[in-house]
Amino acid sequence: MREAGEVPKHSAVIDRCRSARAAVLSGTLLLAACAHNAVTSYPQEWSPQDAAAPRACPNLAGRYHNRGELAPGTPCSSGGRNVLRAEWRCDTFLSHNIAELEADEWLELRQPDADTLLVISSDPVVDVKELHRSRGDFSCGAHGLERTLHASLMSMGSNAPSSAPQAAFNGLGTLFNLATAGTAGVRTLTRTFTASADGSLVMDVSETQAGVLVLILFHTRDEGFVRWSRAEPASGDAATATVAAEGTPAGADLPAAHFARFESMNDFIHGTRVTGLDGTGLAERKGKPLALPPGKRWVEIARTDHNMRHLRDFNVTYGFELEAVAGHVYRLAAQPASCLAPGNVDAALNSHLIRRVQVSLLDRTPGEAERRFAAEALCTAGVAIGCGAADAAPVVIDQLTLSCVRPSGSAHGFFGREPLPP
Repeated sequence: MREAGEVPKHSAVIDRCRSARAAVLSGTLLLAACAHNAVTSYPQEWSPQDAAAPRACPNLAGRYHNRGELAPGTPCSSGGRNVLRAEWRCDTFLSHNIAELEADEWLELRQPDADTLLVISSDPVVDVKELHRSRGDFSCGAHGLERTLHASLMSMGSNAPSSAPQAAFNGLGTLFNLATAGTAGVRTLTRTFTASADGSLVMDVSETQAGVLVLILFHTRDEGFVRWSRAEPASGDAATATVAAEGTPAGADLPAAHFARFESMNDFIHGTRVTGLDGTGLAERKGKPLALPPGKRWVEIARTDHNMRHLRDFNVTYGFELEAVAGHVYRLAAQPASCLAPGNVDAALNSHLIRRVQVSLLDRTPGEAERRFAAEALCTAGVAIGCGAADAAPVVIDQLTLSCVRPSGSAHGFFGREPLPP
C-alpha cells in the first residue's frame, strides 16, 4: 500500500527534469516546466505496416505467438514497487496488451463483424473475451485498431477495468497527493494495432504523462513498437485456422471444447492438483480453474483449515477419481468437513490417518441442467503423500509403517493408516 505522501514512479520524472526548478524572485513563485520525449522509430528491418483506411478497422484476424518482440531502442520502465494504471512496463505479451487476459503459447483474434473483436486464449480455462467498438472497448482510425486508457497519476492497479472499491481508493489517493504533495495529472496509455505485410501483428504503444509535480509542470511521452509473428495451428487444427481466417464466431473449435475444467470453490484456501491414473501430467493451480484432459483423473483438493478450537491452521487434503468429459465444468458443491483425528492436534496431524468420505460435486455443461453427484474420496489432515499403482510395498515415514490406501477401484491414493474400527 502507498504510504502518505509517496509519489511512485514520478521520481523518474524529476530525474529527467532535474534542471527545472521553481524560483522565488521578488516574492513571486515562478513555475518551471519540463518536457521529456523518448520516441522510437519503426524499425526498417521489420515488414512495412499495412495502410489502414480512415475510420475502418484493420483486419487483424489470425493466431499469433503470445510473446512479442520489442523494437530496438523502445524505452522501457522497470517501474516502482507499485503497479500503476495506464502504465506500460515493456510487457510484450499480446494477451495482456489487447485484452488484459492470460494465455500460454498463442492468442487468436477473430472479427465476425465490424463492431466485434473476439480474443481467444490458448489456455483452455480462460474464457473468450468479446470487445465491441460500439461500447467503447476500442476505436478504429487511420492508424489502426486502438485501445486507450486514461488514469490519474496516482491510480494503482492493473489495466483491466477497475472495481468500484479500487476506483474509490484511487480517487482518495489522488486528492491526498494533491493536497499534501502538490502533485496531480493524467497518464494515458495508447496501444494501436495494425497488420504488417508479412502477416505479423504490430503494436505502436505510447505512454504520456502530464500534470504538475511538486509545483513543476511536466509532460513526458514514451513511444515504441512491439510485433507478434503468426502461430500456425497444430496439425489437425485446420478447422480453427479456417474459422479464424473467415471471421466466423467462436464455436466448438475453441480450446475449452477439448478439455474439462475443474474450478476452485474458494480462491483463497483451495488448491487443486490433478494427474492421470498413470501418475504423469501432474498439474497444480491455486485459486484458478484447472484444465483436465478427458478421461479418468485423480484429483486432489487441498484447503487450509482455520481451526478455532485448536487455534491452529493446518492442511486438509481430499483425493478422488473423476471421469472428466470435455466441455464439462466441475467443482465442489459444498466444502467437506475436516477429517482431523480427535485428541492432541499435533499427534493427530502426525498420525497419517486416512479417512474414507464422500464429496459432493457439481457438473455444469452449457445448455444442460446442472448435475450433482457424489464421489468416494480419501481425506487426510497434515501432510498428504500420494501413491499410485506401482506403490504396493509399505513405506516407513515418521517411524510409522504406512501403506497405500486407495478408494475402491482406483489406482491412486495416499500413504497412511486407516482408523481402527470402533
